[in-house]
Amino acid sequence: MDLGGSNDAQADRSVPVVWSQQVSGDTNYLPACVTEADYLINLAELKGHSYGITHTSKNHFGTLMNSSRLRPLEAAGIHRYLTQNQMDAYTVLVDLMGNYQLGEKTMLYMLDAVICAPSEGSSITGENARWQQSPFNGGYASSLFFSQDPVAIDSVGADFLMNEPSVINRNSALRDNPNVENYLHEAGLVADAPSGSVYYNGNGERSEAPDTTSHRTLVVYYSLSRRTEDVVKRLQEKTNGDLYELVPSVPYTGGNNAISQRAREEVESENYPSLSGMPPDLSQYDTILIGGPVWNSTLASPLYTYLSETDFTGKTVAPFWTDQGTPGNYAQDFTDAVKSAVRVTEFLQLTNTTSIAEEDMSQRLDTWLEAVLE
Repeated sequence: MDLGGSNDAQADRSVPVVWSQQVSGDTNYLPACVTEADYLINLAELKGHSYGITHTSKNHFGTLMNSSRLRPLEAAGIHRYLTQNQMDAYTVLVDLMGNYQLGEKTMLYMLDAVICAPSEGSSITGENARWQQSPFNGGYASSLFFSQDPVAIDSVGADFLMNEPSVINRNSALRDNPNVENYLHEAGLVADAPSGSVYYNGNGERSEAPDTTSHRTLVVYYSLSRRTEDVVKRLQEKTNGDLYELVPSVPYTGGNNAISQRAREEVESENYPSLSGMPPDLSQYDTILIGGPVWNSTLASPLYTYLSETDFTGKTVAPFWTDQGTPGNYAQDFTDAVKSAVRVTEFLQLTNTTSIAEEDMSQRLDTWLEAVLE
């Protein structure tokens, strides 16, 4: 901390923190480094607390600035609104989780659970930091948690702490006290909070449950002539999904005949080309859009590689392809190659994409995506 020094934080007086209920205390402001940031990453320790649990939600207590630089929380007067040790009660934690400059700008939440303390005032010892519950079985937690949903990650952290003997035997606030989860119930049901409180985002708008769907669609594609890539860019814009391009380790070169011959030999021998780079972890996605051109009346070889090496268990797979008028066996071959997906949606066939009018293309993609993402 560099109070009053050149590295001291500067309050942005144009951004006061507005609570959803009357809170007696100083007016609080956010630091300019926060209000000027495009996004935030919230990293908290997984540990017990004298108030029970706080995790990522309480991290922004340290973000508040007011008349007291040494004891801003006391000046803010907000500790009494932390849990109130009862369910169905207003809490300032939900205001911070939904604040337009804080929660709404947070792209990733993390819990450091490498070694966990029973409470914020506890010294770490081998006895109190080794967890007894499975799967730790007397070892350190040695874990890191990641999520884009603040309610989900704090709830998981709460479940571990409230069921860990090494913690609850040393923390009476956690032991047999479900009231510590009040803020999670309020935040999870924020649009109709159990307390009846109406929460706002600090900018005059009603708070809503966090939107974690923006990164749950992945678009996987192969494109040689870039026709498929043009379609993919439109799909990304419409779904706000992530992209993964299949890039063969050995590029396809030569004319159409040479490429066609190589691809035919790869498919017939099932000696598919290796791909460059590591594929994305599918655990963060619900829906996978997969597309490419039609080659030799079937899938392009790099698509066979990806499909043969990927486990789609529990995922919705949505296939699309581009062709010049002869789709061949693409649909059946794709279905045969994807055996583990929980659902394979209807196919999207796009023939002669360069001749499809802009408005027509947009409407066809919207219609297909509406069925895929239902």
